[in-house]
This record gives sequence, structure tokens and C-alpha cells, in this order.
Amino acid sequence: MVDVLKFLSWNVKGANVAIKRKKLLLYLKQKKVDVCFLQETHLDNEESTKLQRDWVSKIFYSAYSSSQRGVCILLHKNVNITIHNQLSDREGRWVAIILYFLRWRWNR
Repeated sequence: MVDVLKFLSWNVKGANVAIKRKKLLLYLKQKKVDVCFLQETHLDNEESTKLQRDWVSKIFYSAYSSSQRGVCILLHKNVNITIHNQLSDREGRWVAIILYFLRWRWNR
């Protein structure tokens, strides 16, 4: 179990180039980020799965196109949570998760 959670919010200004995606995911791993909120990923639905890595247990995203918008939440595999619900729009502007963490419900 994790004693302290490390959160990061990052406007990546596009993650559709493989080398940039690799560098940002390596950075997150090196910094031991538990929960990451990415904005402006510029990934479509198919490309969003390319954010999956061995240390990423879950990806929640709202994608739009490979040239604009897109947000996602990455959860480290060591984060012990139960997802109650996922909400998102179809325009790649927001994604939200309602979750249970240590028996507490978080939805804001």
C-alpha cells in the first residue's frame, strides 16, 4: 500500500509522436508519479492505448483527434483503488472518475 500519493497534472501539448510519448512516460516513471492528469494529448481513441506501460494499471481518457484536444488519467499499478464510475465527454475536453480509496468515496 502507498503511504503518500504523488499527483501530477501536465499539459503535454501533444503525445501523438512516439518519441515524445516515450519520454513523458519515462519521466512519470522516474518521478514515481501515482496519478497523472494529462491535457492536450492529441490522441484519438486508438492511440490513447499507447500510453499503457508495465507500471500503468489503468488509463481513463476522452479523445478527440490526433491534432487537438484529449485528456487522460493514468494510474500507477501500486495505487489500490476501486473505480465506481467513469465519465467523459465526446470532445476530448474532460474525463472524471468516481473511485473508492481506503473505503472513502472520492468524486470531486
